[in-house]
Amino acid sequence: MTAVIPPRTATRRRGHIYGYLTLNPDDRTVIEFGYAGQSRQRRGRRDAQHRDCQPWEDLILGRPHVIADGWWTDDELDAIEQAVIGGNWARARELATVEARRRGAVPDLSGMRACSRAGLRPRYNWDHNEDNPDQIPKWTAVEQRWARDDENGLPRWVPPDERRTVVLSAPRVRWWACSEWTGWHAVGAAWPLLSLLAWAYLHGVWDVLVTVFGFPQAVGWSPLPAALVSAFALGWGVDAGGKWWRRRNRSPWWWPW
Repeated sequence: MTAVIPPRTATRRRGHIYGYLTLNPDDRTVIEFGYAGQSRQRRGRRDAQHRDCQPWEDLILGRPHVIADGWWTDDELDAIEQAVIGGNWARARELATVEARRRGAVPDLSGMRACSRAGLRPRYNWDHNEDNPDQIPKWTAVEQRWARDDENGLPRWVPPDERRTVVLSAPRVRWWACSEWTGWHAVGAAWPLLSLLAWAYLHGVWDVLVTVFGFPQAVGWSPLPAALVSAFALGWGVDAGGKWWRRRNRSPWWWPW
């Protein structure tokens, strides 16, 4: 996931400077100023991009802090970002205050204070940060991430430009192979047929009993209720038998349980 950079303009547009607090890669008990950047995107979207593309994303503490927010030209936003990366917090505070007062607002400097307390300059920035003795180069950050992944038994992190595009397609699931298919589903689907067969069977049996063995014919009696009860009993028996068969781990491919 990469950010789309629009052409530069002198028009004032909404933007913000954000900063990440991260854990020290060598001592996880130490909190430091990890990264600073600028964006005109929604904060959640830019945050998601960093968490997908940066090798240090596993060291991030919470959400990014908003260091400065307002309506800036591109040059103004660059100026305050470079002041933050360069550790010139007095200049960054001045620019944020001027922009807020221009709008008649009170500047919110809480994010700036949180980042400045964690460190004078960010450790993972590359541009405008080459002279920072505490800077962690990109390749070193990747090697440190791999070491953490190996330590935790996880697959090694892969940069976005080296990831293979995998097209996932859901396999076609046959209704008779569905793990949620039970005997009750089968009985429900075949209920009309089972009822018809049970009715025909009981009707034939009753005719045999009356004609061959001389059973008295009951007036107004119908085998349909008995057929329904029989179909229910048959469904229960099929379901119970299927579960018993499955417990024995001998289910053939055609068995729906």
